[in-house]
Amino acid sequence: MVWEQVTAARERAQRVQQLAKQRAHQHVQTAARFRSMAAQQAKARKTLGALRRAVAALETLDRRMGAEDSVFWVAQPELVEPKPVPAPPVAPPSPEYDPFGAVASQPSGEADPASVSVQAADGEGSEAGEHVDDEPGRVWLAMSHEQRLDHALHLLRSRHMYCLFCGCHFDSSEDMADRCPGPHEKDHE
Repeated sequence: MVWEQVTAARERAQRVQQLAKQRAHQHVQTAARFRSMAAQQAKARKTLGALRRAVAALETLDRRMGAEDSVFWVAQPELVEPKPVPAPPVAPPSPEYDPFGAVASQPSGEADPASVSVQAADGEGSEAGEHVDDEPGRVWLAMSHEQRLDHALHLLRSRHMYCLFCGCHFDSSEDMADRCPGPHEKDHE
């Protein structure tokens, strides 16, 4: 009888130790998931902040060049009422500026929302070749914040010779290549 009590006590002690180990392991896993989630949320907030700054800079510089509106000025579409996208002007305000013009190269192999256009929705146009340029807006708004940030930074650098993270306007792309460490914030650390 004593032997049975000793065996039962050992078994209970082993179960208690196993439960303690399981709880400790669960606690470690929960803490790791929390740290991972917190890091992802911090990165998302940082990306959104940079996107807002990039879009504000892009809007300011585009307006200086004569643009009245652009789909690229919307940083967070879920907070903004959708506006109709204007058709590009027949003659751009200046020779080097086209608010919906194609960009030389696209970061991360994505489709350039500025170079996409579709035929009119009813399939007919009043003139041959007439396009409805609301597709760039749909593509832009469908992008993730990181993709929009990459594209906005690319537009700032290629169209305006401006680096958001240096806070400088450069005279040429060669000047930018010489004096700016790179297109992303991590390049400036």
